[in-house]
Amino acid sequence: MKFVFFKKILFIQICVLFYVANSCGFFGKTLILPRSQTVNAAREIAGWQEHINDYEVGRTYWSFYMAPEYQRSWNNAQISRFLFGCNDCFVVQGSRVANRQSDALLADYFGLPSDFESAVSVSPQITQFIWDMNFYLGLDGLCQGLYLRFHAPVVYAKWDLNLKECVKEPGTLIYPAGYMGSQSISRNQLVANFTEAMTGQFCNKNKQCGPYTWGDMENAMQYGLVYGRRNESRLSDVHIILGYNFFNDEDYHGGLNLRISAPAGNRPNSHYFFEPIVGNGHHWEVGAGWTSHIIFWSSADELDYAGFWCDLNVTHLFADTQLRSFDLCGNPGSRYILLSKLTSVVDSDVFVDGESITKQYIGNLSPAINQTTLDAKISMRAQVDMVAKFSVELNGVQFDLGYNFWYRSAEHLIDRACLKSGYALKGDAQVYGFVSQDSAGFTMNQALPLNVTQHEATLIGGQGDGNFVVGSAFINANADNPGLASDSNANILYQLNQTDATALSIVQQQINGSNGPMLLTDAHIDINSALNPHAISHKIFGNVAYTWESPQVQYAPFLACGTELEWRCGCFKSNSAISQWGIWAKGGLSF
Repeated sequence: MKFVFFKKILFIQICVLFYVANSCGFFGKTLILPRSQTVNAAREIAGWQEHINDYEVGRTYWSFYMAPEYQRSWNNAQISRFLFGCNDCFVVQGSRVANRQSDALLADYFGLPSDFESAVSVSPQITQFIWDMNFYLGLDGLCQGLYLRFHAPVVYAKWDLNLKECVKEPGTLIYPAGYMGSQSISRNQLVANFTEAMTGQFCNKNKQCGPYTWGDMENAMQYGLVYGRRNESRLSDVHIILGYNFFNDEDYHGGLNLRISAPAGNRPNSHYFFEPIVGNGHHWEVGAGWTSHIIFWSSADELDYAGFWCDLNVTHLFADTQLRSFDLCGNPGSRYILLSKLTSVVDSDVFVDGESITKQYIGNLSPAINQTTLDAKISMRAQVDMVAKFSVELNGVQFDLGYNFWYRSAEHLIDRACLKSGYALKGDAQVYGFVSQDSAGFTMNQALPLNVTQHEATLIGGQGDGNFVVGSAFINANADNPGLASDSNANILYQLNQTDATALSIVQQQINGSNGPMLLTDAHIDINSALNPHAISHKIFGNVAYTWESPQVQYAPFLACGTELEWRCGCFKSNSAISQWGIWAKGGLSF
């Protein structure tokens, strides 16, 4: 009963969004790439100092730990703003909704009726379970101060957009012939709501599902899908570290290391929006590190002490090719707009302003994201992971308190695939005109493909005042370079056939084509829309550890537990770091 009540309250809260929603919705970056689960110097340094960087063994020794950690993001509104351009909500409305909100996403683009209305809320959440494994091999038997380390966490990542929808009006209107195809499209051929549309699947009453296409759309949306919670389980980056301590004594040490990170996680493929990423995005890394400590107090028997530890790791992330979804320049969220395909005319029966057209629609609509998801070669110049901690041991129990700073430079695009030619923004245009009668006066309702484009169409709606102004609906008055359309016999082309004009109570009028259509070029791709900016975060952490040592036993088991709180720095206007907290246990063995 409590759960049902909670769902009702949530439903009411979402519905209220109709009155409070801000202009937003896919208006931010097309993906987010947080820090790798392997890159966590705080978890590595905590509770382990007594088992590594030994100063007097003079032999080969080793230490190994396993550390399960539970991590979860907090302040999820930061992620919403990064991806959607707002905190948590937006409205979806069709093109023919009365008093349509100026900031509502156009439902027509998603295959929803033109009188559809709903409110959508999001609360992106990242939850991760990390099984960290770290092995340290002291090679003092070969060279005093030399060591080798291997570090490889196994990760289960759960990313959930938590998309909730309240449908205010499911819609009943058809798509008239000419709008999405040469034939009209009834309501029962369209998905029920925005949530279903974002899956790219259409399910009938028998729950049989298939790719969601309508009218002239030949292929369903293939990228940027939202399909509930997404999970990813795999090994994260594998760190291999070779180091040498130049200074190594009972009360201090200092040394450098060379670091290589081999990618074992997944690379972004843009199939899903808010896709889970394990690792650093599948980049090879090479860099160097500094490790050091100093003991500034110890008891008379030297069993208790207090000291300061500091590590610094700097790497370069080499280029990797991966699929990224791009928006168009100056048009945030435009990857979810519909595109129409135009080619050079071979045998046209369509004239605009009395002149034969040179480009013509070929009966092919496409979600823009299917065309603007491209192979991109991306690198990142530098990543910094710095940690400092104070540690005290009293009666065999260690207490750590520390700070971790993490920085990653902005993604740099080296190269990408080109946008295919021949596509234009459809907007809310009619892509067909209709010959009402032939030369003998017989009714035809023949559909002829036009050359209409709307280069300023946005995710919010069609170009200008839209194509549904009372008294001039569907005539493409808002087309690029509008010109009156006719056929080769000088018969005017109407915006609707007689059947649909009667059904919608709209008077037939001559339709416009584009007297000079405006097609997209590769230069329209906004490369920054798919690139993560600088990332910077701060973290505080604490840890308690205990080691069981005995003169009679060479093996020394140890156990620890700790917690961390990380927050995204507000020093950058756009920051791809996330705020998260975690709690870990740590157990290991030294020999």
